Amino acid sequence: TVPIKDILRGTSGIKKIMVLIGPEGGFSEAEAEAARARGFSLVSLGSNILRTETAAVAVLGMITYEYL
Repeated sequence: TVPIKDILRGTSGIKKIMVLIGPEGGFSEAEAEAARARGFSLVSLGSNILRTETAAVAVLGMITYEYL
């Protein structure tokens, strides 16, 4: 995975963003590969392990910061 800021800053003209948030333990290798095969970029929100509901708020804040 790469830091989310690298993906957000490295793209422009995005019209839609879909976020998949896994369980606290992370996605399994098979789940991650299935997402990658469907065009998702695998990113990290940082070194801290966030609860699922906290990760949702954090990623929305990061996207809003970069695009608005």
